[in-house]
Amino acid sequence: MDTNEKRFWLDIGRSLQICNDSFFNRLDTIESGSDFAVAFNEWKSVVIFIDEFDRLYGAIDKVRDEFLGCFRTIKHAMSMNVNYPILSVIIVGTFGILELNSSNTYDSPFNVRDPFQNPNLSKEQVQRLFEEFGSEHKLNVESKVIEDIYLQTNGHASMVCLCGNLIEKIKLPDNDDNFSFASWKNLLFTSLNKNIYGYAVFERMLTDLLKEESRPTVDLLRLQFLPNFGPVTITRSKDLIHAHNLVRQGILIVVEDQINTFMVASPLIRSMILRYVLPDIFKFCPSTEVPKRTDHSIDMLRALSDAVRVFDKENIELAALHSYKTAQVPVGGCSNVLVPRESVYQQQLAGTFTNWISSIGFEVMSQYHITKRKNHSYSDLVITAPSSWPGKPTVILELLATSTQKELDEHFERTLKYSQLLKRSLCIRDIWTVHFTCEDEPNHHWPTKEQRKKGLNAIMFWHNRNFTSVYMGACYNDENGNMIEITKEYIM
Repeated sequence: MDTNEKRFWLDIGRSLQICNDSFFNRLDTIESGSDFAVAFNEWKSVVIFIDEFDRLYGAIDKVRDEFLGCFRTIKHAMSMNVNYPILSVIIVGTFGILELNSSNTYDSPFNVRDPFQNPNLSKEQVQRLFEEFGSEHKLNVESKVIEDIYLQTNGHASMVCLCGNLIEKIKLPDNDDNFSFASWKNLLFTSLNKNIYGYAVFERMLTDLLKEESRPTVDLLRLQFLPNFGPVTITRSKDLIHAHNLVRQGILIVVEDQINTFMVASPLIRSMILRYVLPDIFKFCPSTEVPKRTDHSIDMLRALSDAVRVFDKENIELAALHSYKTAQVPVGGCSNVLVPRESVYQQQLAGTFTNWISSIGFEVMSQYHITKRKNHSYSDLVITAPSSWPGKPTVILELLATSTQKELDEHFERTLKYSQLLKRSLCIRDIWTVHFTCEDEPNHHWPTKEQRKKGLNAIMFWHNRNFTSVYMGACYNDENGNMIEITKEYIM
């Protein structure tokens, strides 16, 4: 796209000739928009589809102007000449193509347009699609798998198909040709992120975010959109420019019937950005070696405390203004104080661990879930060992933020149930609840003895509002099976 106009049109002509050799003989002579507009004169009826049209945003002005001007010429010819062979031009791309214009406004083909926004698939459509998929492949895909695919993709058709292709390619059915939720999560943790990253559309999306000129856009994404799972309203004009840029890239979607309101397109896109973009830009990482046990698995207690020491303090402090929850416990002697939500800490841990433990072959994946009540979300991290490791041990970290004792109890129970479900397909080595809190003098509320016997560990990090003072408490099983409790250990 950064080539000159002549080379651009020559490439288009040659591409058409390669793909349609029986119809085209001399398309390699196309050198301009005018040549393209008359190249179909010997045809009877032509409908042109152009995919990934949003790539024109990366073209030099002269190429973009001439390309759009060419379609303005075609538009006029279609309206004036009933015998003109081109009947219709259908442009496909992200929402931002509606805003794509030539630097010469009179050349824009879009002042007369019929936009059609291809909606995401509904939950019912995704269910029907996988029912047909299962029937064709004689594979029963559990309803919880379909529900999770819908949740993680937000019904994005391309991502739904990507999930189906992965299931078809890997094929990990359980007994009786049943593809379980545990098998799906195994794929999700071990294969899906890498497959998404290799998909051209998403690879380009990530490449654009990593460009130096995209840093203000990434800053907005990191502070306001990634930690917030719901709609975010933008008021500053500069931020609106960046938000619309993210819409053009397909990272955000516009919330209908709400002015200047956007949200991340899907949890999978969010997870992908946490894995492949933020760690590459924000290189927070302990200077120490990754702590290990005698069996070479990661010592999670020490790893968590080392990671917290290098958190981005400024980002956490700002999170109370942009990505917050209302504390139901006293903070600073006050009630209903705004504090960072779980996803803020997830973002910090995901980036730090990716920069740190990925260097020794471990993979980190961020997730979020919505409870059956649909009004509460929670976040976790899943860390998997390299495939060469015997059993490929897996770590589950469920995160909480300034929670009440009742919420802690709910998370303890849910984390154990979740880990038991995953044990059918994964070798679970560590199960931890990680509680970050700003509560005034929090009580050390731990899992019950029965829960600890089942392998549940808990760690709490208390910190002040600007994250300059932090101490930890923990209740866990050491590698010899002994139950250890730490009441208060300052780490900064």
